Amino acid sequence: MYKNNFFCLFLLLTVVAVFSSCGKDDDDSSNSSNSFTHDGSSYILSKGFIEDYGANGNGSFDFDVFLTDNNISLLGGSLSGVGDILYLDLNSGSEDGLQSGIYNWSSTRDPFTIVGGSSLYTDFNASTFEGTTVLISGGTVEVEVNGTEFTVITNLETSSSTIVGTYKGSLTKL
Repeated sequence: MYKNNFFCLFLLLTVVAVFSSCGKDDDDSSNSSNSFTHDGSSYILSKGFIEDYGANGNGSFDFDVFLTDNNISLLGGSLSGVGDILYLDLNSGSEDGLQSGIYNWSSTRDPFTIVGGSSLYTDFNASTFEGTTVLISGGTVEVEVNGTEFTVITNLETSSSTIVGTYKGSLTKL
């Protein structure tokens, strides 16, 4: 009898331990997916920067976003280092910053647009401006703003491929 009770208690504790360990992990690994792909290659995005260029004169406001790998840093108010940069020339409807929404490719700087000049730079030296440049020619950027955290989802076109990816994190002001 004692062995049966002990066995039942052991079985019950084992079942409780197994099922309590199967919950969702508290570790938020969403930042580990900060990356994009282009032309069959993957690039890691570990930092984000934003520069405010002010009003465009038509009710939109120019904000340049730089999503970079870990080799690019901020030095004296400018980007420095050699690495990969995804540059997005976005136009918001608010002078206070980027707004949540979908920014569509456009030839005009209207609210919620991304315009020409937006580019992918690989092996780019931020001091000498040398490296490989791929111009973006179309697509969309979805931005979600939650306090100081931004989620930027790209679905962009180049002349030969797409740039698809996600960045989630803060944007440091330049």
